[in-house]
Amino acid sequence: MRTAPSVGVILSSAAVAAVGAVGVWMGLTATSVPTVDLGDSTQDMVVVSTDAENAVVEAEWRLRTDGTAEVTVSLGFDLHAETLNAERGTVVVELWCDARLRNPEPGPDIELVDDGDEALCADGAIAEGVPARQIFVFEVTQFEPQQVTGTPVRDWSATASGQRTARSPALVLGVGGIMDEALPVIVATPAHASTLTTVFEATPKELIDVSVRPAGEIDEAMSVAVQSDGERLWTDSVTWRLDFAGLDTAATLEAGLTRWTDPGGQTFTQLLLLLSGALIGVAASLAVERMFSWLSARAPRAAP
Repeated sequence: MRTAPSVGVILSSAAVAAVGAVGVWMGLTATSVPTVDLGDSTQDMVVVSTDAENAVVEAEWRLRTDGTAEVTVSLGFDLHAETLNAERGTVVVELWCDARLRNPEPGPDIELVDDGDEALCADGAIAEGVPARQIFVFEVTQFEPQQVTGTPVRDWSATASGQRTARSPALVLGVGGIMDEALPVIVATPAHASTLTTVFEATPKELIDVSVRPAGEIDEAMSVAVQSDGERLWTDSVTWRLDFAGLDTAATLEAGLTRWTDPGGQTFTQLLLLLSGALIGVAASLAVERMFSWLSARAPRAAP
């Protein structure tokens, strides 16, 4: 005749399972790695163009430590130019697909136009038209930068186990001859000294673990100098810059990737891993003990 398990047996078995589950969860958490995939589209990019002839266009895409993105454009000056650089002009910034912003905060003199088809952002989409994009129109005066900030429609950074990984979209500088009905300007070829820049911010505690620079002749700089705006602290941890140098075709600063390690976060991760091993060991020993107790209870007893 079989006897139903007692309440004590059920509770003890549940406790063993719970201890083991917590140990496994801690182990998975401690060994997880932050990853930032390529997104659902290969068309995630930032395209910058101007209508001003001989304009030194300086465009920067910056990823802050809180995950927000900032796009800054300005007109600079080339001391070695044979002709005067444009002192003012219209600069158009297009944010394609996952490079778009959910809640853009353009300045008072910046116009925003939504254009394109969301369905065309997916890889392999075959159709006529332009993928979804946000078109920002800046009226820029020399040495007076304009910028727009917001949260990207995708996460360009991820954090796990005391590590953080960030990826950048491609930056493209348009040249004369580009015809686009959605743009309010006729695109001109920028001056040779024009630049495209990507900046990854980091917290003062984060240390660079791996940096995969974009392809091509890129100037790369790394810094640990702490900056502050009165509300937060950060470092311009990684900076990539591409000089236009008068290319006949559009200049492209390709995507890059960087991973940081927070020593404090790593200490917590190691503690989780130790606790994980301890809890799994406790759960295993309790399970073995319960099994022997159960076998002993079912074994026939010898007659006195």
